[in-house]
Amino acid sequence: MKKFAIELLESYSRLREQAPAAMTPEQAISMAGESIKAPRVLKGGSGGTGRIWKTTRKTISFQRDEPKARANKVDGPGSEGYDDLAAFLSGGQTTQQPVTISKEQRQQMERDQRQQETVEGLNQGFPGLGDAVNSLFTKLNTVRERVLGGLNENRLHSQFFSNANNSVRTLTNKMLERDALFVEQSADTADEGVTVFEREPPSPDQVRRAFKNYEKVMTLTDQLMRGLRKPENVIEDMRKMKQLLMKNEKGQVFVKVDGRSLAGVCLMPSERHALNELVQKYEKEVSKFEKANPELLEENETLALDSFDFSKSSFNHSNVVKEVSETLEMGAHHIAKGDFDQAKPYLVNVVRQYKDSIGKALQLQRGMLSEDDAELGAMLTQLGIDKGTKDEVEKAVVSIVQGYLKPRVDFYNRFKPDFVSRVGEGDVGKGFKPDNMMVWKDKPTDSALDPFVQKVKFQNLDKKTQQAIVKSGGSPTGDYYVAGVSLKTYLGGTETKVGSTYGFVGLGERYGTGVGLGTHEQNVRQRMIDAGLSTQQFDAARTELTKLTGASNFCRDIVANDELNLIGKTPKQAQQAVTSHINLMMRTYNIKLPLNDPEYFEKLKAEDGTIDPRSLSRFSVYLEKEMHLKIIEKSLRDRGKSEMDNKDPMLHALLLMGVDAGIDSTQTNVMGVTTKTDTNESHVYNQNGEIMKSVEEVLSGKRSFTFSRSGLRIDRGMKVELNNERNRVAVNSYIPSLQENLDLV
Repeated sequence: MKKFAIELLESYSRLREQAPAAMTPEQAISMAGESIKAPRVLKGGSGGTGRIWKTTRKTISFQRDEPKARANKVDGPGSEGYDDLAAFLSGGQTTQQPVTISKEQRQQMERDQRQQETVEGLNQGFPGLGDAVNSLFTKLNTVRERVLGGLNENRLHSQFFSNANNSVRTLTNKMLERDALFVEQSADTADEGVTVFEREPPSPDQVRRAFKNYEKVMTLTDQLMRGLRKPENVIEDMRKMKQLLMKNEKGQVFVKVDGRSLAGVCLMPSERHALNELVQKYEKEVSKFEKANPELLEENETLALDSFDFSKSSFNHSNVVKEVSETLEMGAHHIAKGDFDQAKPYLVNVVRQYKDSIGKALQLQRGMLSEDDAELGAMLTQLGIDKGTKDEVEKAVVSIVQGYLKPRVDFYNRFKPDFVSRVGEGDVGKGFKPDNMMVWKDKPTDSALDPFVQKVKFQNLDKKTQQAIVKSGGSPTGDYYVAGVSLKTYLGGTETKVGSTYGFVGLGERYGTGVGLGTHEQNVRQRMIDAGLSTQQFDAARTELTKLTGASNFCRDIVANDELNLIGKTPKQAQQAVTSHINLMMRTYNIKLPLNDPEYFEKLKAEDGTIDPRSLSRFSVYLEKEMHLKIIEKSLRDRGKSEMDNKDPMLHALLLMGVDAGIDSTQTNVMGVTTKTDTNESHVYNQNGEIMKSVEEVLSGKRSFTFSRSGLRIDRGMKVELNNERNRVAVNSYIPSLQENLDLV
């Protein structure tokens, strides 16, 4: 349960109940402005009650608790809502007059209100964004019948300003909540339907320009459909438009800020959304134009949209080669079997993909390399790539592939699987770690495989493995033996990342007793007990974990969502709000407020000197991490300790988080393979075994450990990192990559 949030709400209620009945309208309005989403109950001057609440960032509403009483917006002195509120507080009669309006008038009023709220809300979150959205809607509505066919005005209005999940209003607000409008990732975001990309948050000017480019698409499409301009005059505009539009691998179209920057935005959640229909119509007109005017095109020129397939993650070395290394395994398998014709397509494909990935990384390096890209820069230097010419990149990639292949071919020569399937394409979830699956028709004789191999009937294999078997001539019936392979590829280094999770939220509840554990949780619990943890110690660890969970719930649900109304306040005002309200919750654990630096808010203010959504999100992450550390310190003090020992339940909670993030629960065990491209080393080990070896030896006192702000580090063993990321604290689990610290297969 979200104990922090519940107690905070109760604290607010108690404070409000103590408020005097006699107050001015301004005091009542101020109270609603400070409130959380639930309406506040007011007492009237002559008895009776009413409710006042904040419906948007700027709108206050008031309603008497009387039959047929209407809720009114309180816009200021002289407005119907304000006058009624003043009469209510002073004991006077209602000033409301019955008003009869038609259904059509009411619907239009509701549409106008939603539109106004959207524009004002987006402008407050990002200056100029609401105006840009409103301008696009207005102009799109003028060409709606010609360009969008049967789309009526009400539906278009709903797609822009309603509270539906796929409206421009909702999607844009979700992007703002994620700390930045443009984030470096492709189509698969946490919020379905939102597609955004680019590393840095935009300036207000970039926001407006991105939406203005939607208008340019609309205008040019209308001109092409109506034949308003001569082909020789319009082609230059189409060439410019080609620089502004890019389509990703899933068919979603990005509208960029300009032809030089990668910054852009896509708000096309469904095929029938107006913005998607607009771009589809433009693509059809481009195709017609190219067929009708081939003489105007330069040799091999096309005006069609270019493809865009940047990685969803940062361009570090591991991510550049992650996907292609999984494919490379297939080539290594066929080479080991002597089937070079089967291997060749995989190797050619790897070289092409790897080359393209580096090409995209070089684009970032030339224009937008940030301090976070040190690993990318080191990789390019290691590969000997300075200028990034086609020949230079390809030569370096071929060299890497050749060096990578030898240890991987040796691997398949040793274990001799009959089939190999690639199962790690988008299916990875909690407890599922394999990237590739090795398959044998008969039980393999190498005893090193005993911890990994499972006997499985063909019909119970995953579809990708079934397809790999049948494609290579295997039988679609009978029993097979399988072992999962988890691949990690690095430039070098001493650690291997085996898992990551944002599992603070809900993790304690997931391991609650008496509610029925999931398969993954059952596996983790049993492994922790087998490693030496008693059932009582496991439950005590879960209790400690729930404390950390409460801090995360509070920071994300209350602080990051601005339930304390910090946005728009000055740093000094925000400091006061934090110390007066968050401190209520700190009393739960009898600890002092983590924020003891009065200058901290000064570092997070926006250009206008007030707190904005981005700075609030960053502050929430900072607060979450600080609360975790303070809770851990308090937990130790309560037991009379200054440092953890191997019997401490907080240590057991941290170990539980690392195991939860890194363990594979769908295989007997998974074969971990770490390959380093700078030395062509390739270590094979039991990934589950390496994780649990560290846990077992810490619990038994055989191995030392340290805890710091960055997390838990076990000597020559597992590390559980607590890392501040974009909008939350993440748990990352690592094991060693040095041969002397691994039990190699």
